[in-house]
Amino acid sequence: MGVAYTGDRGQPVVASEGNTPTFGADLTAIAAFAAKSSFRRFTTLVSLLATDGVTPGDLAVADDAPSRVHEWDGTSWRALRFIPEVAFAYSQTLIFASTGVFEIGDYPGVRALRPQCIGAGGAGAGSSSSAAGGGAGGTYAEKFITDIDGLPDSVPVTVGAGAPAPSSGNNGADGGDSSFGSLVVADGGGGGSTSGVGGLGDTTNAVGDLIIKGSDGGGGGTTSVPAGGGGASGLGFGGATRGDRSNVTSGGDAGSLYGGGGSGGRGTSEVGGAGANGLVRVDLYY
Repeated sequence: MGVAYTGDRGQPVVASEGNTPTFGADLTAIAAFAAKSSFRRFTTLVSLLATDGVTPGDLAVADDAPSRVHEWDGTSWRALRFIPEVAFAYSQTLIFASTGVFEIGDYPGVRALRPQCIGAGGAGAGSSSSAAGGGAGGTYAEKFITDIDGLPDSVPVTVGAGAPAPSSGNNGADGGDSSFGSLVVADGGGGGSTSGVGGLGDTTNAVGDLIIKGSDGGGGGTTSVPAGGGGASGLGFGGATRGDRSNVTSGGDAGSLYGGGGSGGRGTSEVGGAGANGLVRVDLYY
């Protein structure tokens, strides 16, 4: 069985070395050829051509449905509905460690995107006379996007800021949300409380095909228990639990990148730990 394609200037493009017609190939050649860089350069597939040597059973791809396989039946090309679409080929990952803009025009020929967002971590509370609660980790959200034509030319990318370390006797603030436009949104983690209650992971604003809530911050309480540790995110650990039963006092630890919650302070006049910043990654497929 042969596998033939036609390129943007009408020349045959097939799954073989040198781009010469090769018959007897199996269906796996279709997906393998889709991953070749030479195929990515063809922005428009022209109409199917019945070239010399084409025999019944040979396969080709049409201009109006480049992921639909057609078979030559001896007279004309007919679509094979049972053939799966050509696989997407991963190309690269873009990292947004700070707020910016994704420009679709910078990546001509891209066929799919997978934005992945991690919200920022919440801060642990500052203690005044007890063991304060830790901040929660940021939520993770992702989505696989194939409707490239439906995207705006510029997509705003927001990277949530980690909640700052609070002074003694103050609750921890919430971490900021991270987002890829309105298509993917990941909530920041909740801040810890001076009463010893840990911050909560949140999915209130989350949008995506896959959503994983950040871990809750650990609880504290009286001076006879440790302060609450920070909650983990999909990519970052929370700040370590501070203090022990021997009444050691300590400020909270910051959460780790990306999206980890800060731990609470323990003892008299101790600061809480800051939450870590979030992150946005965008995988590109051709």
